[in-house]
Amino acid sequence: MRIVFNILVWTGVIFFTLAIQGCKKEKCGCDGEISFEVYDVPGRLYYDKETKYTWFESTSVYSFFTFCYPEKIWDDILEFEHGEEVLLSGEVSDDCEKLVSYYASNKYVIHVTEIKLDEF
Repeated sequence: MRIVFNILVWTGVIFFTLAIQGCKKEKCGCDGEISFEVYDVPGRLYYDKETKYTWFESTSVYSFFTFCYPEKIWDDILEFEHGEEVLLSGEVSDDCEKLVSYYASNKYVIHVTEIKLDEF
């Protein structure tokens, strides 16, 4: 009986280890792998001047993008009003929140390559 128990335990450990290794996720966040690129996506630009936290709410793909390293393009960001409609382009990675919450499925981080006024 003890041999059967040991076999079951070791089989469980092996399957658990294989499952963990087989389910490794890509690295997420600003240092993660690029998932896709966006070009001239319309939406609203928001930022906090004190913390430089910057985000973008798309009106066409219904997604929320947090800027990676906004301090690098801070002068460009300040050319726009908080909540102004702009067009955004950049390289997008998965937000790490997706790993813990289904409700974060439309949240991403973005390395911005261009922000421009939405003139239409």
